[in-house]
Amino acid sequence: MPRETFLHLPPAKRERFIQIAIDEFADNDYTNASISRICRDAGIAKGSFYKYFEDKKELFMYLLDLAVQEKRVLLSQISPPAGTDVFATLRWVFQMQAQFNISHPRLAEVGYRAMNSDLPFREEWLGNMQTQAIAMYRSMLLGGVAEGSVRPNVDLDTAAHLLHTILTELTHILPQRLGINGRDLMARRLSDDEWTQANAIFDQVIDFLQHGLGSGK
Repeated sequence: MPRETFLHLPPAKRERFIQIAIDEFADNDYTNASISRICRDAGIAKGSFYKYFEDKKELFMYLLDLAVQEKRVLLSQISPPAGTDVFATLRWVFQMQAQFNISHPRLAEVGYRAMNSDLPFREEWLGNMQTQAIAMYRSMLLGGVAEGSVRPNVDLDTAAHLLHTILTELTHILPQRLGINGRDLMARRLSDDEWTQANAIFDQVIDFLQHGLGSGK
């Protein structure tokens, strides 16, 4: 957790520091991210940083926690579809994750780097995050078995792991499929045509999950 000095900064100064830190960790893996550059860009002495956070790890963990909080805010604002099966609910989860990546592209990039780079404390952070996500997917799949939309002989643990991996990769590659990047998204919203393309990709992924790759022959 940040120190009281940071929490008591004027809101505009605190938000500017956070955005500069997000950009630094979005552009660089944890090892290469520089506290000196953050301080330089924020216009503060390096000694002031240590009045805000204990070290680089604490700042990085703060940003990852911020991403979780922002996702919860988004999910609290939009309800999942009522009266639909597990695949419709999964599509909603994918869409909400993509919506987060689209509305917070740089913060999403920080999270993606944390999951896919040589983070010194990767297992410490990733283990807890994955455990929660996989438990959620397993519960959803178990509900799908109960409602008859998921085969009862499916290995739920393996399937839940695969869903987590698919979601992680899908929401990262979606901007690439649409031909846009994180910095573009900071300056504008998706057009109606881009959302149509995104929804078509969601539909294809759900169709793959529901029906697989086989031709049925």
